[in-house]
Amino acid sequence: MEPRAHEKPESERNPDLQVAPPIHEILQNPAKVERLWPEDAAALIPQIEKHRTDANAITQALDQLAEGDLSTEAKTKYYNATSELLQNPELKRLALFLPFETFPSPGETSIAADNFRENYLEVWSDLLFCQDVRANFNDGDVLEPDARSSDPERVVKAAHLTPWLVKQGLVESSEVIDFVKQVDDEILTHSLLDTQALLEDWHLLDEEDRNTLKQLAAALPPQPTPPPPKYISEARANWLAKKTQGITRPNQPLRDLAQPFSARENTLQSEIAYTQNLAAQLDLKATFGVICLGGSRVKGYGQPDSDIDLWAPTKPTYKIAQSALFTNNAISEKLTDDQIHTIPFSQITKQLPRFATLLNTFWIGSPKNVENLQRELLPHYFHEKDPDVRSFTTERLEQDLLEYRLMHKGYPAFYPDSNPEYKKYPTINGASAFYETSYRILATKLFTRNIFIPKLES
Repeated sequence: MEPRAHEKPESERNPDLQVAPPIHEILQNPAKVERLWPEDAAALIPQIEKHRTDANAITQALDQLAEGDLSTEAKTKYYNATSELLQNPELKRLALFLPFETFPSPGETSIAADNFRENYLEVWSDLLFCQDVRANFNDGDVLEPDARSSDPERVVKAAHLTPWLVKQGLVESSEVIDFVKQVDDEILTHSLLDTQALLEDWHLLDEEDRNTLKQLAAALPPQPTPPPPKYISEARANWLAKKTQGITRPNQPLRDLAQPFSARENTLQSEIAYTQNLAAQLDLKATFGVICLGGSRVKGYGQPDSDIDLWAPTKPTYKIAQSALFTNNAISEKLTDDQIHTIPFSQITKQLPRFATLLNTFWIGSPKNVENLQRELLPHYFHEKDPDVRSFTTERLEQDLLEYRLMHKGYPAFYPDSNPEYKKYPTINGASAFYETSYRILATKLFTRNIFIPKLES
């Protein structure tokens, strides 16, 4: 949705309505956490401070790496901090994004480097059983669910990292090949075979490896040609048209997309004013009086024609239609379900991973209403016990912050291509920003700082 900046009520900010930073930023601030959840502060703050310390150590090392001079002290702190995060099962997917240049070289024998190797390989081995939609890590070309004639193609993305791990001496080619042969999983085998050309070019295979890979390939059934979609929606047609135009890469970085979202607040004046105008007229019997503002503009890589995303949580005991959302009938008549999304509070709490993206938005409303909703909602995330639900929640945050659409569009539009040499390997989708050093630095900063849900016992 685009704010209509030419309309006066939507272009002037309302000083009575708060623009609260995303929850992931609040969870980096012990003072705010203590004010919002005083009864849980004693349990929350040590976790937050420890995570913040680790994230800062990683960010400082990556800043040095980007400048080309990573000191021994910073590298040691990086190894220790990364090892700590990787031991949290909810954060193990961080291993997919770490810059390859931060892996210990074969000659490094420090305790910190050895701990990193051990923790990284343990997590990476676990991720070899994890399948992702291929397009998530490529161009994001995924059909709408009801337009699909078949499931999206899946890969084991951890297997696509094999050449870099072998090159850095973290694992031997033969070990990976033998493991994949023993597991005997079709998607894992295809994913390892995807890396063969790069392994060959880097001279990381011996004759026995080649023969085993040949046997694995021969034993696989042929991959079927994906059926055409059931239909092509107008939104998809527009997306495909933009995709064919391509993205022109700049010669130097144009923006720092690692900045906190709140640092961009001053560049979002019209979007915030538009949202404030809506929030001021919410029906407080039906809603919490808060609208969550998200989208690519908030994340820093939106274009002038990019939509904004708006969500209005509704109270659990109040069932309403869209037309009953606002006290002002004129507002109700202008809005449709496509422009602002109403979400019943009970639906959020029953499907925490699905709505985790709300943690990556500005929350706009009166200070009292915003804090009431924060106090009401976040403990559901903190107290969640099911490890699968917690892991799905952090994975959803990863997809929202690092993949859709940062990897696909945002990063390429504002950063030069740091690794054109990978583009010639289509089987691993080498043209994706996923493999570029500067993307992986950015992604690791965003992941370590913003993807974290403290845990509370009931």
